[in-house]
Amino acid sequence: MLSITGWMLVATGFTGALSARFVFDLLAKKAGFGSKTSIHLAPAGGTSSVLAGLIAKARKEVLLIIPAPRARQVVESLINACKKGVHVELLIDPAAPKVCPGECEMLRQAGATLLFDPDHSPIVGTQALIDHKTVALGAIRSGAPGEPDGLDNLTVLKGQPEEVNQFRDFFTTHKGHAQNLFAPAAQQASAAPKPTAPIVQPQAPIQTQPQIIQQPISQPQAAPAQQATINPNDPASLLQAAREAAARGDQNRAAAYLEAAKNADRRMQEAAAAASGVRIPA
Repeated sequence: MLSITGWMLVATGFTGALSARFVFDLLAKKAGFGSKTSIHLAPAGGTSSVLAGLIAKARKEVLLIIPAPRARQVVESLINACKKGVHVELLIDPAAPKVCPGECEMLRQAGATLLFDPDHSPIVGTQALIDHKTVALGAIRSGAPGEPDGLDNLTVLKGQPEEVNQFRDFFTTHKGHAQNLFAPAAQQASAAPKPTAPIVQPQAPIQTQPQIIQQPISQPQAAPAQQATINPNDPASLLQAAREAAARGDQNRAAAYLEAAKNADRRMQEAAAAASGVRIPA
């Protein structure tokens, strides 16, 4: 049977051992010796269930970067985390409200903050920071039409403070120039930078000069030449008309007048022969 002094020595040694273990674990964590990395490859249906399980264990904070919250398990775990009082912030792609409007509305009603950055490249992967201790990095597999996107692989880092701080800085930087998806339009307009009005330099008054309207000068027009009357029975008149048409370049009309002159001359010869009784051969 130990005496009181003996029990005091046992208690002192026990508490000393606990203190030493605590200091050792703290130093090992700072040095990264207590870190753990696990890699999850996608079975059928992806690894969304792994990410949902990590979110379900959150007690204080979930910072999630995701193209669109479409996976049912992830959305349900985020909603349950909000109900437990966990601070949930999502940085999503600007196209997410059109891809999954119902899921975005459910997360908003649960209390999550949805942010988007319209001035930067689209989000193509998934990253999460949970309780400032666990970092999850995953690759997205675009599902078929009507199916939610799944995680092809997921890498989970625990006990690595350097990576944790890097992720928080990265999230904070993008959050600084992101917009709240459900913020009132007036609030977004006030947050946007206002364009500065250009400085207008005073200009000297423009001196107006009397406008001089010039009237068009009418040129005397030559009287149209009267076309000589053509006698269809006069070969000479028809020949003259044929010459004038040829001079104008109207070869068709010149040929017609020439043919008409030949016919008129023939008719005159036949009339003269008939009067004299002489028959002209055809």
